[in-house]
Parts: sequence; structure tokens; C-alpha cells
Amino acid sequence: MANEVSITLPAEVVERALALAKEQDCPVGELIREALGRYQEHGSLMEAITSGQDRSDALDDFIMENSVRIIHEYRAEKRALAEAMGTKETPTS
Repeated sequence: MANEVSITLPAEVVERALALAKEQDCPVGELIREALGRYQEHGSLMEAITSGQDRSDALDDFIMENSVRIIHEYRAEKRALAEAMGTKETPTS
């Protein structure tokens, strides 16, 4: 089912669209539909990238905030185990 829409474009855009349609041997409408589809895909892709970057940043923050604490806890556990075993050396893991 085709709908007809009238839009106003700058002359340069119309000329470029006509030239591209001729180069690709397709109707201008098809060219514009494809361009709109790609634009929409790009927007969705950018949203996914942004969302992924936000998650990555949050994970980086979590790691940086907790890594020092976790290292200190691990070393304390190794010292406690070494003391329990009656040695001065820390056991290897």
C-alpha cells in the first residue's frame, strides 16, 4: 500500500538524489526509502553503542572502586592462613 507524501528539499539535494537514482538505476522513491532505513538503523546502532558504553563505564567504575579493597582482603586472608599454619611465608594460591 503506497502513501504519497510531498516534501520540500533544497535544489542541491534534489539534484543529488536524481543523480544517485540514475547512477543506481532505481526510482528516487526507492533511494529515499533506503536512505531513511539506513538512517533509522544508524540511530538504533548509535543507541546500542551508547548504552553499551554506559555499561562499560559503570563496570570500569565498579572495578576501579573495588579492586584495591579486594586485593587487600585477599592479602589479609593469605596472611591469616599463613599465621594459622605457623609460617611466616604466605601460602601460594
